[in-house]
Amino acid sequence: VATLTQTLCDVLGFSPGERRDFGPVCAWRVEAPALRLNLPLRFPLVFVADPHPNEDTVRLLFDTVGVLKETSNFSLVIPLEPDPPDVDIPFALRRAIEASPYAHDFVVLSRRDALDILAARYPERALVRLINRQVDLSFISPFVVNGPVPPQMFFGRDRETRMLVDHTGERNFAIVGNRKIGKTSLLDQVQARLATQERARLLRLDCQTVGQPSDFYARIQAALSQPLREPTPEALAAALRREQEAATLPLALMLDEVDALLRLEKASGERLLAVLREAANQRVCAFIFCGSQTLARQLRDPASALFNFPEPLVLPYLDRSEMDEVILRPLETLGIRLGDPVLDAVWALTSGHPNLTQYIGRALVDAANDRQDRVVDEPDVQALWSNPGFTQFYFDTIWGAASPLEKLITLLTPPEAFTVEQVEAALTGCGLAVPAPEVDAALEMLLVYSVLKRSGKVYSFVPQAFHRLLELNYDQARLLRQEMQKYSGGPA
Repeated sequence: VATLTQTLCDVLGFSPGERRDFGPVCAWRVEAPALRLNLPLRFPLVFVADPHPNEDTVRLLFDTVGVLKETSNFSLVIPLEPDPPDVDIPFALRRAIEASPYAHDFVVLSRRDALDILAARYPERALVRLINRQVDLSFISPFVVNGPVPPQMFFGRDRETRMLVDHTGERNFAIVGNRKIGKTSLLDQVQARLATQERARLLRLDCQTVGQPSDFYARIQAALSQPLREPTPEALAAALRREQEAATLPLALMLDEVDALLRLEKASGERLLAVLREAANQRVCAFIFCGSQTLARQLRDPASALFNFPEPLVLPYLDRSEMDEVILRPLETLGIRLGDPVLDAVWALTSGHPNLTQYIGRALVDAANDRQDRVVDEPDVQALWSNPGFTQFYFDTIWGAASPLEKLITLLTPPEAFTVEQVEAALTGCGLAVPAPEVDAALEMLLVYSVLKRSGKVYSFVPQAFHRLLELNYDQARLLRQEMQKYSGGPA
């Protein structure tokens, strides 16, 4: 069994870990980073020697997995079969599992299945095909619409990843972008890379739910090995200095979703930011800030302690090759074939926006799963142009945290190139007297969000499907009225 486990792990790119034996059951905890599926990165691989599996066998499997302290609700089970078997043991075990409360917790592989995996040109795909027979395709779809993508689904961002990994602990960065552009996924990737390299002692805080200063100090105390003697910026500076003196590597603090904290800081005179800046200047600690609207504005505000402090890294959309990879690799793993025009159709709809690409990938898996044909083609993508769920998701994603004025600019400007003078003329034509600095600031934020790009004095849209989706699915005059009322402070 140990030899078979190691051989399977070798061909599949798994790493065997802790082993537990429990009567006729032998289980390993395996790391499975190579599987581009919505499955745990770590799960049990279980062998069971029971010639007549029944409900007691299933209970024994469940108890053994519990001893490994795995709560992922997914295990691969290989029954050990006599040669020749007098019954179809894998079939009998599947029937027992299906009749139990754990029907969705175990995938059973026969001895023949294990041999097929070992002999396959692409063992990972062979395993996925076997899993697909027992698990609904949409359940294991690796496409992630809400939240950061898992490491095995992270593609692109090579320049940003290299810069952060190479210089964390030495330089200060501010990762800026709209919602769902992949900021947290990038931080996860950088943190995973740094964990395998001795470049920096990295501390990471999620500041998204920071509602008051005490929330921040409670989180930073949990991350520090040194005591924070009181919840003040000065005490934090002292704790960081002690942390740096005790460390053998440069110290770096990663602050994710920092906008809420920055708003608190703005109201209190930015005492904390001033202390962090001083700590960076004295080489006590380097910082990576990650945020959206508030971070972008304070980076440009000469009165802010963030001005001319961290280096801005604005996250763009994926390029075409990166987007293709996000779609192709998981679908290949799932055994889904793509018609030739599919990737062109996905690009036309997403322009490489990472979260929209994930959404369409999931939609393609669902379409193939519904038809049970493992093939997707251009009509599966074209159907999304008038799909209410997708169009709502599209504009929520593209606009993200955009203000009413920023939305107005996107609604009033043409799909082709335009200038700031044309923006001002369009706003004036709607009866809005918007000061020039406000227009400039709104355009700057739309650049930060990658909604617009600029070449010299000319602006143009990054998301190429924006105007067509508006035309097909919304009453644009009504949207204009709503945003004008919000901007003017009237009832929406």
